[in-house]
Amino acid sequence: MLFLKESFAQELEGLRAVKPPIALPSHLALLWILAGFLIAGVLVYFLFRSFRSRGPRSCAAVVLPAYAIALQRLGDLRAQNLPTAGRVKEYYSILSDIVRHYLEDSLALRAPEMTTEEFLYSLRFSANLTTAQKDSLKDFLGSCDLVKFAKYRSDINEMEHSFDLAQKLVQETMPREPHV
Repeated sequence: MLFLKESFAQELEGLRAVKPPIALPSHLALLWILAGFLIAGVLVYFLFRSFRSRGPRSCAAVVLPAYAIALQRLGDLRAQNLPTAGRVKEYYSILSDIVRHYLEDSLALRAPEMTTEEFLYSLRFSANLTTAQKDSLKDFLGSCDLVKFAKYRSDINEMEHSFDLAQKLVQETMPREPHV
């Protein structure tokens, strides 16, 4: 124990005292503070100017109409080539989802939350679709339900026919350009 005290005392003798902090002249400290505020001000100015020069146009999102979204999603579905991969149920689920969401967005119908029967019943008195379009939609949704819920194995021709029905429905119900 005595050895530790002697060793500690020798180490303390080799240390020098701590020097007091250096005082800056008051005018120099004031210059540093002003320089800091000036740099911060310049940064804020350039950030504000670059944000303002972009304007609201660059921040606004482009909203596509419902038919454009549906046609784009149909194109994406076709590009996935699910029928040849044997993913029939997934293909029909996506296809019916595209049509139901399109009808919801474009015709203000609550299609995705309804069963097929409820949805078709609500369309009986709707003037948004023609009788032929309602019949086509009934065939389309019926074939989708067969595959999705009854484990029906659809062939490539039936899947193409369902795709064509969906695409035709979107194209027939999308707004037309006024003739000038």
